Amino acid sequence: MKISDYSNYNNKDIIESELRIKERWRKNKINLEFKKKDKILIFGNLNYSEAMLNLGTNLIHAVDNCKKPHFFKKPKYSKIKYEKIDLNLKLNYQKESFDFIFCNGVLSHLKNWEKVLKNFYQLLKPKGMLWLNVFDDSKFRKMPINMHKKINDKDRIMVKNVLQLSGWDVGKIKYIQETFFWKDRIIFNKIKLENKIKKIGFQKYTFCKRGYKDDVNEMVYKNNKLKKFYGSGDLRYMIYK
Repeated sequence: MKISDYSNYNNKDIIESELRIKERWRKNKINLEFKKKDKILIFGNLNYSEAMLNLGTNLIHAVDNCKKPHFFKKPKYSKIKYEKIDLNLKLNYQKESFDFIFCNGVLSHLKNWEKVLKNFYQLLKPKGMLWLNVFDDSKFRKMPINMHKKINDKDRIMVKNVLQLSGWDVGKIKYIQETFFWKDRIIFNKIKLENKIKKIGFQKYTFCKRGYKDDVNEMVYKNNKLKKFYGSGDLRYMIYK
């Protein structure tokens, strides 16, 4: 999978990430409140850590495949225990350690995603929750597959550099890269994924139809004609053990 890179994230981008996840939860009527001794695991996408810090707990673990991000040096991030790992491998925590696991988009870059999802189930306490976000296998998501075969790493870097120099914000650059210039990506069939969630043993799940203003599923919600191209849009779930 690709190596995470947070070097271009500034304070504005971190705030934007927090707004995104809060808006997704608000529109889907998801209310998360934790006690100080409850434990949260952030699995990749560390730019959302600011939002996790505001959920009430003082026990937060975070993992990713890169060195500690520069914004983790701020005093308020001191309560987060960070570890650099291979995200495809089994996590080194005791079973039933966490009340909440946050996994936003990462499974779509992991070839070993099924084992990772099973590992999440093992790590959650009874009645624990998992936030999951992956790519849907819509016509539009499948389209870049042929394009991907003709693009090399230099092309991807060039596109990223051009967008940065043109003043695009980090979130939009990431969207363009992940839509058209991805390297390792897995797309998920909604029905098959939901069956897999149940087979692993999770008790229930809530599919989130709504999203942030420029999320694909939010655009589909507001304009049903897009469903032909995007299917269900972004597949986001709150999953309960």
